[in-house]
Amino acid sequence: MYVGDELHVELNVYVHGGFGLLVIRAPPGPGSFMAEGFEVTSGNNVHVFFKGFSDVSRRFEYTLRAVKRGIYGLGSIEYTYYHVFGIHEPIKGTISLEKTIQVIPRIKIVRRVLGIVKPRQGLPRYPPSRLGPHSTEFKTVRNYVPGDPL
Repeated sequence: MYVGDELHVELNVYVHGGFGLLVIRAPPGPGSFMAEGFEVTSGNNVHVFFKGFSDVSRRFEYTLRAVKRGIYGLGSIEYTYYHVFGIHEPIKGTISLEKTIQVIPRIKIVRRVLGIVKPRQGLPRYPPSRLGPHSTEFKTVRNYVPGDPL
């Protein structure tokens, strides 16, 4: 994809069993390399919902915009399950995503130039002997006299 393009992400979640609060964090995760190259423009990549006695099937959507060139790995989807009565410690896990996204800059290639390109203001029209030698060494400071280049 190109810098400035948008990536539409759709996340389908199916949860079987359990009774409590579920937190899902999809890419880009905070502090990751992908978070530097993408910004969330619509929707949300973090979702919290309550899981009751029945199975839950949810669909989440969000849009990312590429803001920096590079090759980005999607990383993983992180989830944390909190039992409603706190019977056990929170269950944390990740689902690894092996795909990568390459973002390149959008460059316009100029095939040919029409006409003759001339600079608006040319170089000084003085001979090299009058301008002095091309050097970075400092000799002296003298006053300006008429006829010196500006």
